[in-house]
Amino acid sequence: MSEFDVHAMLDNAIAHYNDGRVQEVVQLSNKILKISPNNPDALNLLGITTFQMGQLDTATKLIQKAVQNAPDRPSFLNNLANVLMEQNRVDEALKIYYRVLGINPELAEVRHNIGCLLQRQGRLKEAIKFYQSAIDINPTYVEAYTNLGSLLQEQYEYQVAIEIYNRALKVNPNIPEIHNNIGIILQIQGIVNQSSQYMKEAVACHQRALTIDAQFPAAESNLGLALQKLGNIEEAIFHYERALKIDPKFQNAHYNLSFVELQRGHFKSGWYHHTARYGRDVDAIVPFCQSGIDLENKRVLIRKEQGLGDELFFLRFMPRLKSLGTWLAYDTDVRLIDLISTLSSIDFVTDDATFLNDIDFTFMLGDLPRLLGMDDVEKIPLPISLQIPSESLTSVQNLLSEIGPPPYVGIAWWAGVRNDIISYRKADFYQLAEFFSGIECTVLILQRDADAVEIKAFSGILGRHAYDFTHYNQDLNKMAALLKLIDHHVTVSNTNVHLRAAVGRPSSVLIPIYTVARIWIDQEQSSSWYPGTIIYRQSPELSWDHSFEKLQKDLQLTSA
Repeated sequence: MSEFDVHAMLDNAIAHYNDGRVQEVVQLSNKILKISPNNPDALNLLGITTFQMGQLDTATKLIQKAVQNAPDRPSFLNNLANVLMEQNRVDEALKIYYRVLGINPELAEVRHNIGCLLQRQGRLKEAIKFYQSAIDINPTYVEAYTNLGSLLQEQYEYQVAIEIYNRALKVNPNIPEIHNNIGIILQIQGIVNQSSQYMKEAVACHQRALTIDAQFPAAESNLGLALQKLGNIEEAIFHYERALKIDPKFQNAHYNLSFVELQRGHFKSGWYHHTARYGRDVDAIVPFCQSGIDLENKRVLIRKEQGLGDELFFLRFMPRLKSLGTWLAYDTDVRLIDLISTLSSIDFVTDDATFLNDIDFTFMLGDLPRLLGMDDVEKIPLPISLQIPSESLTSVQNLLSEIGPPPYVGIAWWAGVRNDIISYRKADFYQLAEFFSGIECTVLILQRDADAVEIKAFSGILGRHAYDFTHYNQDLNKMAALLKLIDHHVTVSNTNVHLRAAVGRPSSVLIPIYTVARIWIDQEQSSSWYPGTIIYRQSPELSWDHSFEKLQKDLQLTSA
């Protein structure tokens, strides 16, 4: 067979590759290699084909041989680095990418690939530079725009990310992922700026993404979340369920739906979807009544949930689990050990369960409602009751007497992560300070992570000194004693709401309109989870005026 015939077969194989006809590519490439075993083009073509087939080791060997026979071909080297990166051989891949740039520094694809690799390594500033240089070389490189925008979005550089996304859309307006990402940013901006207009624009972005790709579960779920925040609950549920029809295992849709269902008091469905947290399959657990598991005389380990508030919230289910005849160990946050050790339903408390032997079953704390069949509001257990040592109470009481007269009011105005789209909880800082400026009371700031500037500003608006107790958040024994003794607790939903309930005292909880939380079941002012706790909701018009008016009446505090 002539060299001309080999070239003709190679051209044919490339055509098949471009058409996605994998088997034909493999057959022709192998035929060529029987005739010319070191043909670099055939080796490379077969290598990238087997790479796409998931045969990474074979692909690596083939492309390495291609490189050996044509060491200065940038495309071969780039392909080899791509395969190595897929195998997580990061250092080798990076070395080869740089080798390619040494041959030709103007290859946008290689610069983009280096950006991807550096991002994987956490070298984000360097990654941004390489993405940008890829775009500078090729202003139509949509994938580079998309990855750069996504990285900037993860770094909370929202406005810059939107600018990058819009540049990509000028090249190609039909990229559903970009429209969806812009929608996510707009949701965050709507929360931060307390603007329903941003939220409405987010809805439009997610809808646009779905117009381009109707089978895009992330866009369906995010559209549901935006509609939920606008108060369109039934529409939100529709889109969550539609996301799950597209992908029954799409965790974000399950998780978002769980909050809606729990807020509505639909506990069976809510706890089912709640299983999807941590990226788990919703069918990962089965209620005890269905599984047939007998826990009598069994050693059971319960692992903590992600946040301290979640721990305190879900611990109410431990007595029910204990009543099944179990020996219970609880793996908790070290900050809660002393407090939780007072609970009679738990046999052993630790922050390191690795040394425990002979454990029959291990469960997540937040799975207990589903495992125990908690499917009705009437089945809500009472909150846990923590015992505070008398010496701690005496110490805190003496301190309160020193700083000012009663009534003592503890306050906090935000919780969670400031830019978190899911759980952003924030009351109006200035309105809260102005409210208490007209009230005779001693104000204690319990805000976690409040800095000195923020506290000074609050005192300035208040017109008198607000006492800084923020450090008590690092010692929950002290905070529990303080929450037990103060007269009122005015706050957004945070750990201290749960802790105050656990010491037998109610809170006044400010609920922003965009908050998505599982425990404030309905639109009423009372809480089914925490009897005595009163809920004050921001209005759909984003106003707190009515809530603060009612708050003053309910607290029965004297005007200054």
